[in-house]
Amino acid sequence: MAGIRIESVGVCSKQRRKKRSSIDLATRAANECLKESVYEKGDIELLINTGVYRDEFITEPAIATIIQKAVKINPATHGDKGKKTLAFDILNGGIGFMNGCHVAGTMIKSGRFKTALVLTGEIENNAETKNGELLGYAELGAAIILDRSQNPGTGFGKFLFKTFHDHIDSYISHLAQDRGETYIHYKKEDNLEERYLACIPATVEDLLCKEGLQLGDIDIILPPQISSDFIAELSRRIGVARDKLVDLTELYPDPFTATMALTFKYSKENNLIKRGDKILFINVGSGIQIGCAIYYC
Repeated sequence: MAGIRIESVGVCSKQRRKKRSSIDLATRAANECLKESVYEKGDIELLINTGVYRDEFITEPAIATIIQKAVKINPATHGDKGKKTLAFDILNGGIGFMNGCHVAGTMIKSGRFKTALVLTGEIENNAETKNGELLGYAELGAAIILDRSQNPGTGFGKFLFKTFHDHIDSYISHLAQDRGETYIHYKKEDNLEERYLACIPATVEDLLCKEGLQLGDIDIILPPQISSDFIAELSRRIGVARDKLVDLTELYPDPFTATMALTFKYSKENNLIKRGDKILFINVGSGIQIGCAIYYC
């Protein structure tokens, strides 16, 4: 995947609508991302949405197509022979955004696409119901534009995704209804975070081996933002100094699918990363799934 870079990043935490809307958050994040980019809206050839908790539990049409129209990125009409943008959703829990980056990068490397916009928007669906507990995720929109790096040796290295089926029931959720009201019912095992922590080290080690790196070669780690205690314990489990792991938990609840974009943007704006640095992204998701990626600045 070397040669696919993060060209720009946009994050949005404020909504314009009174009613919660993941589409509004993702749309505004996309616009913020485009403001930071050298590309115009019409230059975006691929759009991938990875948000899980969306307006009114919409599954079809793809939320990506709704956002595409809202942002006015080559909105195609029947018989239109102008520029077109391929838009679709990838839904895979907390690691969906990383999946989206991997897929987008592969499609750019195929030569069929030059640019990709990967985005997400998450809301607390249960916040406006009388039933169901809050999931505890930050209501955020996040977006990144990917393209080919002009500098050799920069951009994404390898990605690695692993699923640990023994823990498949550690986090389950489904829609439920009560007196005409739809809400999300979910169940997390008490030791879910411990199970994440048990699965991460071997996945990180495997990725580094495939990339030909040692953990000491990594300059900064952008981990899941589940809690400060989780990040501290992760640093101990993988044997890395605590200050190498970015911690934004005092600023946001768990950003969930927005974690990758949010931590990268924060690190860049606060001069935590510099040219030549190597970044290790780590994401977790139900399944249990662990996703990791190397990025060369």
